[in-house]
Amino acid sequence: KKRDIVERGLRLSKLDQFFDVVVTLDEVKHAKPDPEPLLKALKQLDSIPEEAVMIGDSHHDILGGKNTGTRTAGVAWSIKGREFLESFHPDFMLENMSDLLDIVEAEKFEEVKG
Repeated sequence: KKRDIVERGLRLSKLDQFFDVVVTLDEVKHAKPDPEPLLKALKQLDSIPEEAVMIGDSHHDILGGKNTGTRTAGVAWSIKGREFLESFHPDFMLENMSDLLDIVEAEKFEEVKG
């Protein structure tokens, strides 16, 4: 989406406080599923694909994450439905956003264990 729409949506939903980086269509030549927007966000966050999870409600999000080398998580409440997103084989399927907490905790445990 374009920056003005994204910023307005984040402000109205009071989610803007949770985003350190936002990359919009205005800032890239190639949209998802091309890795360009995700790589740009990761660079601004001083991160790498192996440390990230792309969460999305569309196949563009899942394929974008896979093309970037991140893990991927689909959201079961996607407009096209859970089964549609599962056909793109995300690493995780979230029933609720709180499911993400379990994924992050599992990843931390694996790092300590490994």
